[in-house]
Amino acid sequence: MSVKLLFFFFVITALSSCSGGKNENIDIKIGYVNTQVLWEKIPEKKKADSLLKVYTKELNADFNTRLNDFRTLSRIAGADENSAMADSLKLVLDLKQNEIVALKNEIPKKLLQRKNELNEPIREKMQKAVDKVAKDKGLAYVLDASYGVIIYRSSENLNIIDDVMMELGLKKSTIVK
Repeated sequence: MSVKLLFFFFVITALSSCSGGKNENIDIKIGYVNTQVLWEKIPEKKKADSLLKVYTKELNADFNTRLNDFRTLSRIAGADENSAMADSLKLVLDLKQNEIVALKNEIPKKLLQRKNELNEPIREKMQKAVDKVAKDKGLAYVLDASYGVIIYRSSENLNIIDDVMMELGLKKSTIVK
């Protein structure tokens, strides 16, 4: 069953539960907004993306430094197999190799954690703007048009993206619907 179909059933169920399942006339206002458009327009996102790129470069530089150190030690150990230090070098190489493998596995986790740290305040800001506009317009629900979940809309007036962008301090002229 597709996500859109599940969402549709969720919305229908939610709306019918508001009426207690009875055939009452209910005036429920539902708006929609494209959060992907909002997300790309918020200036703080560009800064967060830049900071994440810098952090990625730092992590990669650290990894490459450690990898180069390992390769250098490997060459030294290979050239000096018969010395008394060969066993010590092999032990150090094993430790360095384990360290490199662990670091390689840790980098994606660190990047995801940093991305979430940078994006969370932006998500909160966007959510507060959507909440305020929805409350000001008396909307019971706001659907996200980013994923194509709008089943039907009777009017473009239900699209609150202009209002949310104004709430975020963005100019209407920059709006792509």
